[in-house]
Amino acid sequence: MAIWVLLGLVVPCLSLCSFTQNCPGGVCTPPHMFSPYVEPFMTEFTSPLMCPEFAGQPLCCNDDQNTELVNKFTLIDFTFGGGAAGGCDACGVNLKRLWCYFTCSPDQALFAQGGPQQMVLDPLSSTPTWVLVMPAKFTVTEKYASNLYDSCKKCSYTQAVPAMQSSHGFLQFQGALFVEMNAIFITFYFVNSPPALELATVPCSNQAPEAYGYPTKPCSCET
Repeated sequence: MAIWVLLGLVVPCLSLCSFTQNCPGGVCTPPHMFSPYVEPFMTEFTSPLMCPEFAGQPLCCNDDQNTELVNKFTLIDFTFGGGAAGGCDACGVNLKRLWCYFTCSPDQALFAQGGPQQMVLDPLSSTPTWVLVMPAKFTVTEKYASNLYDSCKKCSYTQAVPAMQSSHGFLQFQGALFVEMNAIFITFYFVNSPPALELATVPCSNQAPEAYGYPTKPCSCET
């Protein structure tokens, strides 16, 4: 309970970072919260920045986190993207932007907050498995959650997972996936007002070859 009281504290309307993660020797430790929050910082990235719309800005992600986004985006393309995945590139772009804002946005602390590390049961493990994670609260608007889900609900992977058959379930399932992927347990909260995150989304009817710096191929809303 104390954790979520902490996470529910009002965050000043100032660009601040609430958590970070490091991967010494290529092995990532669980993320940890900034206490107190820190201001966005400039980073020299060893690989291309995975969030093109943030290029040249002070951000809340370091080089290790950008490398982890490379891995996440490869998985997004494999599970939700067009082509062999049986998905839609519009969905993939929308998910990439979601995780870019969660990980790198200079306004991170307005809508995403981390808590003290703790041991939790892996929600997706077939056997009881305790893992050390950082719990995180990610607040988005109902409108954004609905629009994002609409771009992804016809993807083969979405259709195959019973837990993802609603806008809330779609995001909560992915928050649970991060326990195994990045030792972070993300709980989504859905509201109708700022400072919850609300982004424009690429519709599944998109025909443009590029969106927000990511290449896209047309797909159908009936994919």
